[in-house]
Amino acid sequence: MPDVPARGYVSAAPAPLAAPDACGANSMAWLVGRPRTEIPVGADLSNRWVQSTAAPRPPGRAPNRLTILYDPANGVVTHVQCG
Repeated sequence: MPDVPARGYVSAAPAPLAAPDACGANSMAWLVGRPRTEIPVGADLSNRWVQSTAAPRPPGRAPNRLTILYDPANGVVTHVQCG
């Protein structure tokens, strides 16, 4: 059997793992759909941003900042995310 030149096969690399939850959004996801008055007050609020969805977003993106957004019409939390 003759030698066949190797082809440039590209192996399918596994998809990159999701980045770890740097801000703790996963543990606060239960807030979505609840009144903003249920947002717990923690000891360290330096990396937490709570605001209305009608307000301008905070400047820059900080992966370790927990951002909690609520609907100004009814005060219900709509999003919990990092950034």
